[in-house]
Amino acid sequence: MTDTSRLIVRLVHAINDLSGKVKVAYTFDAGPNACLYLLDEDVKQVLALVRHFFPPPKDTKDSFVTGIKVDETEPSAVGPGPQIVTDPEESLFTPDGKPKL
Repeated sequence: MTDTSRLIVRLVHAINDLSGKVKVAYTFDAGPNACLYLLDEDVKQVLALVRHFFPPPKDTKDSFVTGIKVDETEPSAVGPGPQIVTDPEESLFTPDGKPKL
């Protein structure tokens, strides 16, 4: 993680602490890039805070949030959770429990 990564973590915790509830969560890919998870209703407020504390470079013409274009956000929803796979063709494992390659 980089110094910026650690600052993002601190910002997320500060937002949640001040809200009195979990409004935003974070995870990191294999590198220092934070991925934030939040409800649609909280995007405007959280994005404003991110832009305030991590403003884009002044010479940037596009709309960036610390190097990531805003139009690259991907809304998602909670899925159905764990599922029992009954069709052997859909299984990731062979009948003897070994992974299909």
